[in-house]
Amino acid sequence: LEEPNIAKMFDIDSLGVKSTHACTCSDAELKESSFIEQVKRTVNFLPNGRIQMKMPWKSGEPSFPDNRPMALKRLHSLERKLLTNGKADVYNDEIKKLVDDEFCVKLKQEEVDWSKPFWLLPHHAVERPDASSTRVRIVFDSAAEFDGKCLNDALEKGPNYLNDLF
Repeated sequence: LEEPNIAKMFDIDSLGVKSTHACTCSDAELKESSFIEQVKRTVNFLPNGRIQMKMPWKSGEPSFPDNRPMALKRLHSLERKLLTNGKADVYNDEIKKLVDDEFCVKLKQEEVDWSKPFWLLPHHAVERPDASSTRVRIVFDSAAEFDGKCLNDALEKGPNYLNDLF
């Protein structure tokens, strides 16, 4: 991939905020980082304008415990809450939008090998009654821990292009 495309992706990600002299590392150091190299190898600019890349694992693909008990407990709790407050249909519509927009894929039972361990990503609803478009928003919880592990801990953070507010 070309260097300008990578720079464009980071500009989009940082909302156009540029680093100043307050930054603690040079552009050369940032370009040499393993995170930038991984982005270069795995980023894909799709024709529809979306950007796709592989998860930036810290050191190869991590091993996670099977968190199905925690994820199912959270899902059942979410379902009860949504049914109680009358938001189940709205939440279901938002899930359908994620599938329709191809941000998620609905798997068939035969596509899943349930004998293998899974790391399931819990999600929950954030209600925004003042919003004009999406009043219930789905938030995926990559900080959810199970047996002392969470998805966030296994991912590289990448360079910080934003200046410290202080």
